[in-house]
Amino acid sequence: MFNPQDPDFVQDPYPVYRTLRERSPVYFSEALNGWLFTRHADVQKVLNHPKIIRPPVGDILFSRLPEDVRAELRVFERRLGSMLPILNPPEHTRLRSAVAQAFDRDVSEALRSRIERRVDELLDKLEEAGRGELLEDYGYQIPTWVIMELCGLPQEDLSLVKELVTGMTPILGQALPSEDPVGVTRTAAAAMDRFSAYVEKHVAEVRKTPRDDLLTRLADAPLSPDDLTLTVLVLLIAGTETTTHYITNAIHTLLQHPDQLERLYDEPGLLETAADELLRFEGPVPFATPQVVRDPIEIGGQQLEPGALVYPVIGAANRDPERFTNPEGLDLARPLGSVLSFGGGIHFCIGRHLARMEAQIAIGGIVRRFPKLRHDDAEPVPVWRADPVLRGLAALPVITC
Repeated sequence: MFNPQDPDFVQDPYPVYRTLRERSPVYFSEALNGWLFTRHADVQKVLNHPKIIRPPVGDILFSRLPEDVRAELRVFERRLGSMLPILNPPEHTRLRSAVAQAFDRDVSEALRSRIERRVDELLDKLEEAGRGELLEDYGYQIPTWVIMELCGLPQEDLSLVKELVTGMTPILGQALPSEDPVGVTRTAAAAMDRFSAYVEKHVAEVRKTPRDDLLTRLADAPLSPDDLTLTVLVLLIAGTETTTHYITNAIHTLLQHPDQLERLYDEPGLLETAADELLRFEGPVPFATPQVVRDPIEIGGQQLEPGALVYPVIGAANRDPERFTNPEGLDLARPLGSVLSFGGGIHFCIGRHLARMEAQIAIGGIVRRFPKLRHDDAEPVPVWRADPVLRGLAALPVITC
């Protein structure tokens, strides 16, 4: 019933999600050796349950590696397991508190005017060209620029940072079976080494000449060199890859629903609810990070014993008819709330305010400037990347007028 590597599933997972919700809402997957939860109420409970924690990273991401390769990459495994999204308290609490204030609503709002100017610059280029590839020329550009601005990293390094982030990101997909776990892991390890050297260089600079940016504040925090490097890496991955596909998926969805694109142009006041609805409808994170049961619990009628792996399927929960009216339909005026794409519990996305604001500005800018935006029929039809964990397009070529 569930094969995350099936090409048909990658291109359209929602029929499978619907079948699981209706027939087996709590489903044991042999391929994952864990339980899939697809109902909104159950996913919400898993994400927030105090007796469910993050498992050791090696048990999930490195379990399919040959022992000699795993031994070769032991340092990388240790460092990956020390990253903020994978930690449990008290380590998680300590690291999260070091960066939390940098992403509160007020700090995010202070960036609004600069983000709007950057978006206008990108839209000017698209208008001049009359066409463009929105994933590379727009989707990636905005969140990468924003997080580098926040950290005080040179904008001329944007391509390098994007290269390192995209080298690291596929390792997270190994929570599900992958075709080349050895190659993916070695690429990610090499990217982490290069990234560490890059961050260490800039940390040394801000310690000599402090600035008013996040990197300076982190350099002054009680963090080890490894903690500092890994925290910045997490911020760049979380602040670029997911927001990139949030923006691009949303625009693609509007192009597939031209009546809703026209509605948003006519009613710009819908932008806030529209951005949330587009995230619900086609979010970039269909699967939350795998969790492990710490103590016996019952969820969705299923008794779970300590050590059981659980997989919250956010993409299924966000289209649950028990929670959303007409969930397969796109309604840009749908009331805010209950979208699970930012996770829950102690791992609730620390940058959610910033991501929402970036998406609203990026989506609103496109709709305002290019109400006749359409897919470029001279280019291949957009397809989804072969990655069931991070849902995003391989490319989005468009014509602007």
